[in-house]
Amino acid sequence: MKPVFIESICCEGRQLQRTALHQERAARTVQAVWGCPPQFDFSHISLPADTGPGRYKCRVAYQEEIVSLSFTPYAIRPVRSLKAVEAPPTLDYTFKSADRSALEALFGKRGGKDDILITRNGYLTDTYYANIALWDGWAWYTPDKPLLAGTRRASLLASGQIIAAPLHIKDLQAFTQVALFNAMMGLGEGPVVATTAVEHSFTKK
Repeated sequence: MKPVFIESICCEGRQLQRTALHQERAARTVQAVWGCPPQFDFSHISLPADTGPGRYKCRVAYQEEIVSLSFTPYAIRPVRSLKAVEAPPTLDYTFKSADRSALEALFGKRGGKDDILITRNGYLTDTYYANIALWDGWAWYTPDKPLLAGTRRASLLASGQIIAAPLHIKDLQAFTQVALFNAMMGLGEGPVVATTAVEHSFTKK
């Protein structure tokens, strides 16, 4: 069976956000997997007539062509605690696959926490559903090697609002907050978790 990939595009005020960045990522995916350009253009997506002015998730499932398209109202899920979970060496989420079974297996290890903070060889990457940025009192830093390079992350990097750097789990003590963001929620708009609410192997018992 051919793999299916996903783009989650924010629709707000009946306008699709950052479609060019989503198109670029989808084009890289289709080229890498099938060796051809995509046969679709996200800027041509038509909104359903009943789409209101609020925030909606436009979920696009695609292969070389769009497989399915849906619009659903979006609400930010509260996250107040995180558990650091080490990813297996085989985990690869370079392309945003519809198959999230490997991530779901990691999420199942959260042990009562609201979400997971995924590490690779001890270095911070992402949470289950968001990129992250850490606040040191002066600036926001984001892991330089996330599992998935998000479109919001690309926009924040380009505008200088976040700085990419290698961040190890041991570096958490140098920061006070972990902010979660993705295509559907901006930096500071999504959950912000105190680093003291992150459970990891270096947490003092």
